[in-house]
Amino acid sequence: MATTGAVLELLLVDASPGDIRFTQEIIKECPFLINLSVVPDGEAALAFLRHQGCYHAAPRPAAVLVDLYLPEKDGLAVITEMKEDAALRTFPVIVLLTAAYEQLVIGPLQHCLAGVLMKPVDADELGALVCKLRPELLH
Repeated sequence: MATTGAVLELLLVDASPGDIRFTQEIIKECPFLINLSVVPDGEAALAFLRHQGCYHAAPRPAAVLVDLYLPEKDGLAVITEMKEDAALRTFPVIVLLTAAYEQLVIGPLQHCLAGVLMKPVDADELGALVCKLRPELLH
């Protein structure tokens, strides 16, 4: 349950309705308030971050949680494009994995990630990772 008044903006990029619902429930257990925006694919994620089209008024997320397996443009392509774009490379990226072996897939990008979480997302792990990115949330 959230206990502080600060609201943290996060963007979840995931195509699985079940994983999205689970993550929405899990963030309620974090020790701070989180506004979770959700997009279903890589193209929508990039449009959201660039404030394009229907996302022109989208909030600026403190971090982007990206599933590797997405329609249209997969998670690796999204991360690569973000890191090549000067306007997007400052967003911390947390990769969501469904299996430990997927760590090998993200190997070349590991250095530019803010973190890696296994699905299903654990509230304590998510909270700890976000607090590393935003230590002011601990106060």
